[in-house]
Amino acid sequence: MTRSQALPIRISFVGAVTIGLKGRQLTDAAALKAVGAVALSDDGRHAIDRVTLGRALEAAAGAGLPVLVHAQAEQLGDGPEAEAVAVADALDVLRDVSGARLHIQHVSTRAAVDLLRAAKSEGCR
Repeated sequence: MTRSQALPIRISFVGAVTIGLKGRQLTDAAALKAVGAVALSDDGRHAIDRVTLGRALEAAAGAGLPVLVHAQAEQLGDGPEAEAVAVADALDVLRDVSGARLHIQHVSTRAAVDLLRAAKSEGCR
């Protein structure tokens, strides 16, 4: 038994979506799942464009992993609009990827909550 298995807590890790968290080149979702990743995320960054996010969601879905994204369109700063744009973009991409699961992190605005509520009512995961 490893030391972590003897602990009274569960320890998991989230693998990066892209190499170096740069939003360009995808990591290997299946390989990360094989070594224990429970999800993929470039947390703290939202530098992934729509095409790359779509590819990431496809790869993660194939590996049975959710993708966690930071709710901020970095090019717009850190205000409420930046959050709403990031959430809307991510949900638009999610709608086109069958079987993908998306978790939006750090949601703090009504606009983002409304977008998520609408997407869930459409059956988005």
